[in-house]
Amino acid sequence: MSAQTCQPEETPVHIEVVAVVAHCVTELEQIGRAAELTTPAVARAVERVAQQIAGTVIDRLREWPS
Repeated sequence: MSAQTCQPEETPVHIEVVAVVAHCVTELEQIGRAAELTTPAVARAVERVAQQIAGTVIDRLREWPS
């Protein structure tokens, strides 16, 4: 059987990737908020990483074939 007939109702991989990355970015944001209480520089660094990850994913999704 072909992949198309075996898995027609599966979620496309790129949507699953977005969900995982969104979860990771949320976790990073929570870490950043916690770090803000003790080390503002760490909080800013974590926030920058979260923004970079989100931006990279958005860029890659724009390139994804429809």
